[in-house]
Amino acid sequence: MTILVISTIIYLSIVSYLIWGIIKSPRIYDGKQTPFVSIVIATRDSQETIQTCLNACLRQDYDKNQFECIVVDDGSKDKTIEILALASKQYHNLTFITKQYSLGWKSSKKEALHLAIQQVRGELVLYTDSDCTPPPSWLRTIVKAYNYSTGAIAGFSYQVSTNSTLNRFLHLDSMATALVSAASIAHNHPVTACGRNIAITENALNKIKGYTLLPDTLSGDDDFILQTIAVGTNLQLKYQFEPKSHMPAQGPASWRLFFKQKSRHLSAGKQYKNKTQIVYLFYHTTNLILWGGAIIGIAVNKAIVLFLILKWIADYTALKKISNRLDKPLKLYDFFLWNFIYPLYHLICAPKAFFYKTEW
Repeated sequence: MTILVISTIIYLSIVSYLIWGIIKSPRIYDGKQTPFVSIVIATRDSQETIQTCLNACLRQDYDKNQFECIVVDDGSKDKTIEILALASKQYHNLTFITKQYSLGWKSSKKEALHLAIQQVRGELVLYTDSDCTPPPSWLRTIVKAYNYSTGAIAGFSYQVSTNSTLNRFLHLDSMATALVSAASIAHNHPVTACGRNIAITENALNKIKGYTLLPDTLSGDDDFILQTIAVGTNLQLKYQFEPKSHMPAQGPASWRLFFKQKSRHLSAGKQYKNKTQIVYLFYHTTNLILWGGAIIGIAVNKAIVLFLILKWIADYTALKKISNRLDKPLKLYDFFLWNFIYPLYHLICAPKAFFYKTEW
């Protein structure tokens, strides 16, 4: 019983910290700056999605003379390069680059992004992926959070799957990621962000020397950029909640692909600061203890289930806060689906991410 009490206190403390971060986050930005923006996309073998992505990026309701799109092909074997070549003739502000060399980093995508930022002309560099379809208001809404003291602007992105159950889970999991991202940014101790929807100022990239000093990992460059800006500069980090900035993305079509994707994402945690790793360890361990205690309690002492109910209340409160900010629905069935699967997929993916070689 003592372990359950201590675990509950630790768990509720962490969730309360996240809730407080959302409460203190600015609700809306109304900046008047209209900087030149460089949209950057690194892509490989994306013939099925790249044209749709480009059309959406280059038809933004932002002054066409105030933004460009730079696409770096990272060794495509399909018709991606042909599509990019034709598109560059259609759009005057589209530039595509073919990566010709390797810097020896683990992440080929990181090398492609590093090459892209050598070519950008924008005060603000806005990243997305080739399987994303930004709304017409995306660029304009992200820019509302920009001013000359800004270092980075993180935004919300959600994945869509053809698997209906997985799709419902991804909806909640995306919001849980946004909860951690937005709350930690509000506390100026950023943990994570979504690389499909993040803007980094040219000023910040110059101060941190681009990607050259980041940990050499297969994933997590967006996390490490935010963390480096927070520690190494006095620039502001922001989270843009507005629905017109949300980025839909093509998600995994199966649970197997989801687990593979998550293993890659979680592998970045090996390079997090010790304090952050400890908080994550406490969070996931206490989460499992509360679930395990409730399962045992059903047979031994049903009162123990109350600890799990307290956890559910805290989780629901936190997710409700972020869903309200994002103007996204929070359905009770989806909440319990996510709450049950979330600790299981970490139990499966985390050991693989930390102790085995991960692949793209």
